[in-house]
Amino acid sequence: MSYEQTGVAFFREEVCSRLEDWQLINDCIAGQRTVKAAGTTYLPMPNADDTSRENVARYAQYKQRAVFYNVTRRTHKGLTALAFVDPPTIVLPTGLDSLRLDIDGGGVSLQQQMQATLGKVAALGRCGLLTDYPVVNAPVSRASLVANLGLRPIMRTYDPQDIINWRTMSIGARTVPSLIVLAESCPVTTDDGFGIEYVQQWRVLRLVDTPSGGLACSTTIYRDTDAGRQPVETHVLLDSAGNPLQSIPFVAIGSENNDLAVDDPPMLDLANMNIAHYCDSADYQESVFICGQATPVLTGMTKDWWEGVMQKKLSIGSRAAVALPQGSDLKLVQAQTNGMVREAMQDKERQMVALGARLIQSREVQRTATEARIETASEMSVLSTCASNVAAAYVQALTWAGQFVGVSGTATIDIHANAELERMTPAERAQLMSEVQNGLLSWTEGRRKMRQSGLATDEDEKAVIEIAARKQSQTVAVPQVAQQ
Repeated sequence: MSYEQTGVAFFREEVCSRLEDWQLINDCIAGQRTVKAAGTTYLPMPNADDTSRENVARYAQYKQRAVFYNVTRRTHKGLTALAFVDPPTIVLPTGLDSLRLDIDGGGVSLQQQMQATLGKVAALGRCGLLTDYPVVNAPVSRASLVANLGLRPIMRTYDPQDIINWRTMSIGARTVPSLIVLAESCPVTTDDGFGIEYVQQWRVLRLVDTPSGGLACSTTIYRDTDAGRQPVETHVLLDSAGNPLQSIPFVAIGSENNDLAVDDPPMLDLANMNIAHYCDSADYQESVFICGQATPVLTGMTKDWWEGVMQKKLSIGSRAAVALPQGSDLKLVQAQTNGMVREAMQDKERQMVALGARLIQSREVQRTATEARIETASEMSVLSTCASNVAAAYVQALTWAGQFVGVSGTATIDIHANAELERMTPAERAQLMSEVQNGLLSWTEGRRKMRQSGLATDEDEKAVIEIAARKQSQTVAVPQVAQQ
């Protein structure tokens, strides 16, 4: 597999080295149809040197009987959903409220996009988030942008294979991106007005020098035209005051951290094991097909009897009598179970459980609360890091969005990925209340622990007011009884 090494479509080596891994994980998540469509990429032909029509047809049947047990997708969907069992905490500055329900301009909410983004990072180890500014040629007020013109920034996500090139530069003590190249697929309506074709384009974000000696972020779109690959659109990103944006509003989200380095895909080992299990399944199903049915064996049969009496036909079963000559015998040969392949499949299933796919583990096994927490903690460690990185990326992206509409506040986002791990049992809650009442923990510390466990959701200030109001309403004056 080769990729361009010159021009705007240049692929960095770090990206090229991971393309097959990302494709493998995506194919496993997509499911059996996609895996089987890849043919020999994932399921080798048993006799690859035989290119005859018969062998090709046999391979098609061999592949058709195989079963892809999609542990990767079940684990991926389960862990991603686990991070959003409790709704994330999202506090947006006034002026960015519209982004909560429509973050991408197409009706996808902020929470929905964050969940999809976390899914990509947890599976592939990398995702890109771009705060895309609308083109504004002159400074206008925030009210005119949002209310009158309907212009506002949106968030675009990019798969890791679409983040093809980048450069960095030092500004003081900071290292910031100076070039980001994103590969995109642009829909174009066909001449009949109904069909849609997709053309390749490249979005280049670059920090350029301004006449005043500062920096500005410019965006250039490249497409293949009749005259060759040409820039078809260029503009400078402007903030609410009409000044050039001095940074590239793009953040790379990783499974380890949010720098531009390509992190290891967390689900690569699981996907590889899933494919190995698929190959074992093909061998096992082939063995069942060939050897699974009983084979009749006739001994002592003469040719004359076979042709004259039996008419070259053999019918067996409870309703069919077999006329055999004296001294002959009819037996049914049954192949022994192929336990080796089945054991190999079961061994890989155990290894997939060890790799973090606890969703496929039998629930018949009783576990203590401590054992369950240890297992959950091992999975949540990676998921929690990914969730923290996604939350930090959206806080930064919303800060860039605020610069466009003139909002200076900072968003607060917290994805409660550890909610299931930190959820308290009734006994633990009682112990916590006892420690607060006995002065071992402050009221604020107790509230913080209860928020972490998902039991309390209000902020401390709001909780204090409501609790005080409830106590006030429950206070009943005791009437005095007149002396007789």
